[in-house]
Amino acid sequence: MATRKECNYVFYRCLDCSSLNEFSEEASFYEKELDTSFMNYYIDIGAGLDEMIAPIGSYADASGTTKGKNFLELGCGFGFVVDYALKLRKFRAAGIEPGGYGRLGQEYLGADITSTLLGEGSNHDQEQFDIIYSSEVIEHIPAPEAFAATVARHIKPEGVAIFTTPNAEFITPESPAAETYSALFPGQHKILFSAKGLRLLLNRSGLSHLLVKQRRNSNLIAYAAAYSGPIGVAEAAQSGNATTYTREYLSTYRNSALARTEKISRLALAMHYRLLKDFVNNGWAEQAIDVLADMQPSFRCEVDPGMNFEIPTETGDSTEMLHEMLSLCGICLLKESILSQDHHLPYPAGSIAFGKNMGFYITTVIHLIYKPEPAAIIDTAINYLNTFITYGIWLRRSRRPYYHLEVISLIGPAVSSLFLFHLKAGIQIDPQRFAFVEDPWFVVDHPVSYLEIQTHLAENRKRQNLDQENNSSQPAPKKSHSPFSWVIRKLRARDNAGN
Repeated sequence: MATRKECNYVFYRCLDCSSLNEFSEEASFYEKELDTSFMNYYIDIGAGLDEMIAPIGSYADASGTTKGKNFLELGCGFGFVVDYALKLRKFRAAGIEPGGYGRLGQEYLGADITSTLLGEGSNHDQEQFDIIYSSEVIEHIPAPEAFAATVARHIKPEGVAIFTTPNAEFITPESPAAETYSALFPGQHKILFSAKGLRLLLNRSGLSHLLVKQRRNSNLIAYAAAYSGPIGVAEAAQSGNATTYTREYLSTYRNSALARTEKISRLALAMHYRLLKDFVNNGWAEQAIDVLADMQPSFRCEVDPGMNFEIPTETGDSTEMLHEMLSLCGICLLKESILSQDHHLPYPAGSIAFGKNMGFYITTVIHLIYKPEPAAIIDTAINYLNTFITYGIWLRRSRRPYYHLEVISLIGPAVSSLFLFHLKAGIQIDPQRFAFVEDPWFVVDHPVSYLEIQTHLAENRKRQNLDQENNSSQPAPKKSHSPFSWVIRKLRARDNAGN
């Protein structure tokens, strides 16, 4: 799956509980050495903050005050949740992360993160905790029963252990390919639990009181305790694609002293990008523009270190700023597309990893605030989306690994957005150029976008019919010419050569 050569990964499904197991004894889910490129990717785009933070926010809301309670996260990665638990929930929060990015998180966030595993000489071995949290860890462990038993021994009598993990029952031939690959993560995930299988595992460890919830079909959240009282969990308030817990954390970080320095750090840029996505997904154009304005000077220097760092003057005109930011995103997209073709990169490495995706969200902001005028920025948006879609299709066909899934997941929305721009600008849509929208994989992976696209195509056909009725007296329909056409040709040539 998703490799340059055909590879088979075999998972065995339990006939009793439907969990999946590959029965490998190798544990390779972290690297102890710092890999700067991967760390940058993880900070930029890889860490899914909402999936990490929401279970803690929901439990804390239902529990009332959490100030002074002690919290431990196992496999905390960079430490975002430890940081959230400390700053917004006032826990006494610590994390354990044997991988290199734990050391980086300790440096960047100032979080209390150690590398020695619990029960193996950790300085937390003699402690018990009000909450132990393990997010997307247990599926990596060849011996999950021993791991669960270790967690149970370090929970206070009235404490709770919280686990998140992919849902084995989500894995079917009909499930979207990108999400299926992310859940299976072949070569890294050892066992995927069903809800029943997770209950059996935790019961055996002594955590007999359970609340197992399903989130977005593909994930499970388990709240487990040894006591028999009710486990309270608040419903996470959600708007757009994110919960208010994540928005509050990102906003707090945006207003912190670290983000108010003259040149925003790479970490601060990544947090601003996540906040931008949230604002765009909610249709909040003004807030999105404010975030982009905060990012502009530092993003300019990250994309091209040779550029002079300048704080722009307050002109009140957002058009120029959006145009420049979208152009910078185009540079990120072109750099990565060239690197991906010419080098077998294990993960994106063009400028900053979120730059190419941020361009998609900027085109959405342009939809929100502009009609067909001004033509220049509409043309730039059309050119960007054309290149982004071509790159995404090439990535999908070239079977690049897991780290490119975000681009692939945006193919459908990008096509829908492009068609809408065409309609706004009076450009005829060429259905043959986008014939892949009728392929089964597209319909399955992008059902909402597929319906939007059919609506746009119907509108396009209606306009074509009107043009034919009015016939030769009307000027010829406008065409969009992409300044990135040489990259598109190169991608197509490489794709054809590979086939």
